[in-house]
Amino acid sequence: MQFAVLPVRGWPVSPLPGQAFLVRDNWDDYSFKTTFQLLCVDPGGEIREIGGVKIGRFGMVAPATTPLPDGFETLDGAFFSLGLRDTYYERLRELGADLQRTVLRALNDVSFDLDLFSRARTENVTVTSLLRTVSAETVAGRFRGAGIPTGSSAAITEVTRRRLFNALRRTGASWSGSLDEVTFLRRLYDLDRLKSHDPRFATAEGDIVQHRYNNPEDWDDDWVFGDNRFGLSGGSDEVLLRFLAEMIHPAVRTDSGEIQRLLALVNGHLAADGYELAEARTVSGYPVYEARRIPASRTAPPAAATPVPSVPLGGDDYAAVRRAARGERKDYSCPREPVPDGGQALRGNPQDPRHDRGVEEAAQQIPGRTASGPDAARDRDRPGAGRASGFVHL
Repeated sequence: MQFAVLPVRGWPVSPLPGQAFLVRDNWDDYSFKTTFQLLCVDPGGEIREIGGVKIGRFGMVAPATTPLPDGFETLDGAFFSLGLRDTYYERLRELGADLQRTVLRALNDVSFDLDLFSRARTENVTVTSLLRTVSAETVAGRFRGAGIPTGSSAAITEVTRRRLFNALRRTGASWSGSLDEVTFLRRLYDLDRLKSHDPRFATAEGDIVQHRYNNPEDWDDDWVFGDNRFGLSGGSDEVLLRFLAEMIHPAVRTDSGEIQRLLALVNGHLAADGYELAEARTVSGYPVYEARRIPASRTAPPAAATPVPSVPLGGDDYAAVRRAARGERKDYSCPREPVPDGGQALRGNPQDPRHDRGVEEAAQQIPGRTASGPDAARDRDRPGAGRASGFVHL
């Protein structure tokens, strides 16, 4: 979805389906001007007035007006937003779950991403402006109950994450695509707000530049997967899904074949936890993917268990169980008779005159043994040899 920012009392001219507009509002929250009116164009070309939304930025200090770009697809990680009323979320829901999700993700809505809210709630602009008429409890509770289709809890398991990261490593593809790592991460995170692990630097960006650019051998190429600042291994589903979708964005990666291979790999791992990346829109003719729940209609039902035939007991119970074990295959129900010329010792009645003949035939099949040697005679003459179990012991 393409967003355009309009001046106070502005109105779209020749809007197209799939566009959205943020109209500035002069409302002043103690020297913070963060309010916008959101307009969305539905598939039929009709402009839908969604309602008021406040948009803040990490590090904003009053007096300040939210410095949005004139146009964008998704706000970068420095921004966050909050709808003013429940009706804002209800009207987005009326546009359909996919479009609602697209808007909330594009505007970094803190009621949609509670991990983001936990980072932004102590910001001066949040306390003074965004939460001026809305309580923190409302953000975490009532808005989420207004029909937001997903939460920030982790349904993507640790097992899936580990296997997915290992699979991505094996491809040899750079997670940042054709972009450098800082540029890629800035599309998703406010690097100026994330702390450095290296005490020589104040921010995550300084940390990354030092250990990936100046000394590229310091960190492995896949370092970001395990860095807890970015929440890929242990954060919310939303954080991981946004990262994965960004990896195959057409502005990040230009090789269509590589995009399709990565898409298939990612979806193959996410499917077990009910997610997939699916085409949501196009930019200059190239698909842009977003995460969504796999529709229930496409979830295969569990295979029905093969019924076990009942075996009527009573009478010769052992024979009945034996018949069930043999099944219906002919080779399982062959007659219990000695195989001619098979070299098998006879089993059954050891008093049968054919018994010793069977011993001799079996002994002849053993390399280096004959039926007439002293060992064979001793074995044959030993009382009870081969008779305890009904088999001949050689």
